[in-house]
Amino acid sequence: MSFALQEKMESLETRTDSLEKVLGQFISSVNKAMIRMEAGTEVLREEMKTGTEVLREEMKAGTEALRKELQNDSRKLRKEIGRLDNKIGMLAEDMVAPNIPGIAAEYFGDKEFESFASRFYKRKSSDRNVRREFDVIAISDRHFFVCEVKSNPRPEYAREFSEMLGELPDYFPEIRERRVIPIFASLTIPGDLVSYLSRRGIYAMGLREDTMDLLNFGEVREHSTNP
Repeated sequence: MSFALQEKMESLETRTDSLEKVLGQFISSVNKAMIRMEAGTEVLREEMKTGTEVLREEMKAGTEALRKELQNDSRKLRKEIGRLDNKIGMLAEDMVAPNIPGIAAEYFGDKEFESFASRFYKRKSSDRNVRREFDVIAISDRHFFVCEVKSNPRPEYAREFSEMLGELPDYFPEIRERRVIPIFASLTIPGDLVSYLSRRGIYAMGLREDTMDLLNFGEVREHSTNP
C-alpha cells in the first residue's frame, strides 16, 4: 500500500471515530431529552388528574350548596304561601260571616238566631277525640245553617263538605229538629262548581256586585224535595 493511501485511510478512520463519538453524544442527549419529556408528561398527567378531581369536588360541593339553598328557598316560599292562604281564608270568613243573618232573613225568613258562631270547634258525640272546626254555624227556630268558607274553592273541597253533611247529627244532635241549610262560600265560585253544588242541594255563596249573595237559590230549590 502506498504512503498516500495509508494516510487517507488513517484520516478516514479518525473522522469515523469522531463521527461515532458525536453520534453517541447526540443519542445520549436525545435519550436524556426523552426521559425529561416523559417525566414532564407524567407530571402534567398527575397535575391534570389532580386538577380534575379538585374541580369535580368543587362542582359537587357547589351543586350541593345550590340544592340546599333552593330547598331552603322552597321551604320559605311554601311557608309564605301557607301564611298568605291562611290570611286570605280569614279575610273570606270575615266577609262571609256578617252576611249570613241577611241571607237567612231574605231567603229563609229567619229574623233571629238562637245561636251564631264563626270558627267554631265542636267534638264528635260518638268519638270525643275527634274535633272539627266549623267556619259559620247559625241556629234558628226552624233552620240549622252550616257554612264552609274557602279562599280557593276547589271541587274536592265541595265534595268533602257534601260528605261531611251526613256526619252533622253526630256533632249537633239538635239539627234533627231543624232543616239543614248547607252553604259553600267563597269570594268567587266557578260556574261548573256552582252547578255541582246545586245538584247536591248545597247553596253557593259568592260575591255579587258589592255584597255576598246566594248564587244558586232557585237551582237548589228545583233540586230539593223540601224547598
